[in-house]
Amino acid sequence: MRYSRLSQRQPPRRRCPPAPARSENGLHVAHPNGLSPAKDGSLLMVGSMPAEQRRGIYSISAGGKITTLAKDLDRLDGLYQMDDGSLLITDWNSGSLLRWSAKGTEALAKGFKGPADFYVVPEASGLLVVVPDLVQSELRLVRLAR
Repeated sequence: MRYSRLSQRQPPRRRCPPAPARSENGLHVAHPNGLSPAKDGSLLMVGSMPAEQRRGIYSISAGGKITTLAKDLDRLDGLYQMDDGSLLITDWNSGSLLRWSAKGTEALAKGFKGPADFYVVPEASGLLVVVPDLVQSELRLVRLAR
């Protein structure tokens, strides 16, 4: 059936699954999400959805090589690398802003319904992290001391 511009009927919409990120080494990252530049010049990325599958944190080199930094984390969204190399990340499953390092994960702020990508503002006393909570339609301000 053909549709004209004037027609009120619309063709059925199809939802296509997102394509996984790929690299030359063949590693796939299911549902790539938050991106942030790393201190070493690479690109940091989190894998996120769907809710029933746990995801991780990845580093992508300038040449396209993907390295897994962490696996089996929850539904991650935003991320930012701190001066000490640890990462700030938001997690939809726990509703938290977290600090992740190779030593473990620490919750810095909780109670979000839908913490998304965030913005970090350097301040004299530390960092101001502005986190949109999509589900609650609000911005949360989290101050972190240096």
